[in-house]
Amino acid sequence: MKNESIARRLRIRHGISVSALAHAAGISKSRLVFMEGEESPRTEYQRKMLQRAYENLIAERRNASDRLEHDYLRVKEHLCEIEDIEIYLE
Repeated sequence: MKNESIARRLRIRHGISVSALAHAAGISKSRLVFMEGEESPRTEYQRKMLQRAYENLIAERRNASDRLEHDYLRVKEHLCEIEDIEIYLE
């Protein structure tokens, strides 16, 4: 849509929920929706808050992805087995 903020378009493009980005920003979902809306005043404070939120979310997802890759490499030969995963991750 033409009147959507770039922050909102970026969030939607990458499948980021309002809840996830609001949590990363440390604000309520309603505040984030307001900030993304076309009626919201554009302030330097808001821009920096959104920048920090995206940077925090990227870091969280990178760490989660790294942990997934680490665990996957340890269990990839056992994916079809019915066992406690912890025996492979110790």
